[in-house]
Amino acid sequence: MDTKKGLIMGMKALFNRLSKRLRKAKRGFILAFIIPAVALVLAVWLVLRAYKKKRKRKKNRPPRDTTWDAAFIPWHEFPDCRSEAPNVFVRGITEVSLNRTYGLTNNQLQWRRDKIDEFEGDVRRFMREYPSSSEELKQICEREA
Repeated sequence: MDTKKGLIMGMKALFNRLSKRLRKAKRGFILAFIIPAVALVLAVWLVLRAYKKKRKRKKNRPPRDTTWDAAFIPWHEFPDCRSEAPNVFVRGITEVSLNRTYGLTNNQLQWRRDKIDEFEGDVRRFMREYPSSSEELKQICEREA
């Protein structure tokens, strides 16, 4: 951008100097306007050429390494996701499979039950808000799309 401004400012200065000289010399109407016009066209051409070169360089440049690495952290890894479970805690079928798959404690399963109750029994909403694995999250997102 600075190169572009510098070119334009330089060409304007050249245009002004030529115009003043030609007016002082009184060489005629044609010389007073044709030479500055040619200088202006040349300036525009130079600016466009520089812009195209810069654009071409950007286009051919390899992409920057600004990609984010995906990181998934399941809900049961957070210490806040625990509630006090009652002494007699009976697990359901899905809770037994969650315990076997992820090693969830009764306190974590109780927290899960409390959240599902907050969502008015909507297990899919719980799975969307608090997925246990990245595969579970993908499945829920694909179903809703």
